[in-house]
Amino acid sequence: MERRYIYLSWLVILLFSLFRLLYILSCSIDLCPDEAQYWNWSRHLSISYYTKGPLIAYFLKITTAVFGNNVLGVRSLALIISTISYIAIFYFTKKIFDTKIAFIAVVIGEFLPISNAGAIISHVDAPLLLLWTFSFIYAYKMENKKTVSWIFLGVLIGLGFLAKYSMYLFLFSFVLYLLFTKKGKIIVSNRFILMLLAIIIVSMPVFIWSFEHNFANFSHLFHLTKIGEGEWLSFSSLGDYIGGQAGVLSPVFFIVYIISMFFCLKKKLYYLFFFSFPVFLLFLIVSIHTSVYANWPGCSYVAGIIAAALYLKNKKKLLILCIVVAFLFNFFAYGNNFLYIFLKNPKQNPANRLKGWSELAHEVDNIRKKYPQSFVISDNYKISSEMAFYLKDQPQTFVFSPDKITQYTFWEKHPEGKLAIFITYDDDKVPGNFEKTCTEEKTVNIIKMNKTIRTFTIWSCKVDKKRFVL
Repeated sequence: MERRYIYLSWLVILLFSLFRLLYILSCSIDLCPDEAQYWNWSRHLSISYYTKGPLIAYFLKITTAVFGNNVLGVRSLALIISTISYIAIFYFTKKIFDTKIAFIAVVIGEFLPISNAGAIISHVDAPLLLLWTFSFIYAYKMENKKTVSWIFLGVLIGLGFLAKYSMYLFLFSFVLYLLFTKKGKIIVSNRFILMLLAIIIVSMPVFIWSFEHNFANFSHLFHLTKIGEGEWLSFSSLGDYIGGQAGVLSPVFFIVYIISMFFCLKKKLYYLFFFSFPVFLLFLIVSIHTSVYANWPGCSYVAGIIAAALYLKNKKKLLILCIVVAFLFNFFAYGNNFLYIFLKNPKQNPANRLKGWSELAHEVDNIRKKYPQSFVISDNYKISSEMAFYLKDQPQTFVFSPDKITQYTFWEKHPEGKLAIFITYDDDKVPGNFEKTCTEEKTVNIIKMNKTIRTFTIWSCKVDKKRFVL
């Protein structure tokens, strides 16, 4: 029976990976703006970046070196990391509990909408998931391990911080777990201090970049969380957070997840509880003050799916219901064009951000033929990043956005004395007083299922002066 579950688990992991690979190769959806931006980072390697650490750029540098500067080169990163992570989760769960629970954890995890999105879209959550998973597995019964193991755990956590700053929540969960299980003396031990030093040393590139750029990245982080801004007790985004989690997990599994957390407390499975629920709860509290993106608590579900597998072990009907509902959510995610049938406003489809970029680039390339010495620029980093990827020669693109800092702010400014191909959303004007020298070249409507989902305007701008000015 044990071998059977091992074979079935490998079959599930490989089938999902194969399906996702075929989906990626079909190129049915374009890169999302963040993917295109991170790919562009990989062409400008640095010790860190404005909004995130450098790990995603270095990982993409490797995958694109192997598979090319194309969709597969970018998205293979998410696919590879997802596959490795679920193999690791399976064998960890098998070792700690049993093979059947490990199999259920794999099945649950692979069917979750957040897993399917994370296994295709190469966001910073991909390397974060990998480092969080390995850290979670390695930290099990850490109190019994030698000093060198604590240092290695610090290296893993530090690398996770280089992927995404929210890796510090792993340390938050770890400390809560030690305190609750009456192992708090470890926190003042030499082993723990050495772990913290390892975290700081490995994380140093982010702090060096921050110091060199007037702490712009941490200012961005504070602005993103709206710390000190607005009302502290505003419940408008609380429902969005709960609804978002029900969406990325699927509603039935979301309820099962909550129940499984209390199940863990009852069964004294504190390791699973403290590496999951406190993170979920922390973002729940934050959502009372400000909006929280649905993917932010994502890594807390590594422990969450194992806890849910334990709870569902002898609840076959509920497990099947979880899988069926999750399958339906995935069906509409993969077949996102069906949503246009049900949406009154086609612009509300969340998949729109993955559509139309290659079509826009085709139109821009046609206009560039008229102006062979031109450069491409936008007032939005999303447009500039997508054009850098989808234009035929993948040129360096630029951003002119005087009111907003982006990673492009810290890179080389646009060329002097050349004609600019400026792209805006809808019929927005070119920012600043430079619009006086711009001529509208074309309006591009992105149409799906006979409905316009997005509109862009392409301008040609004569650069009279050295640079765009306010």
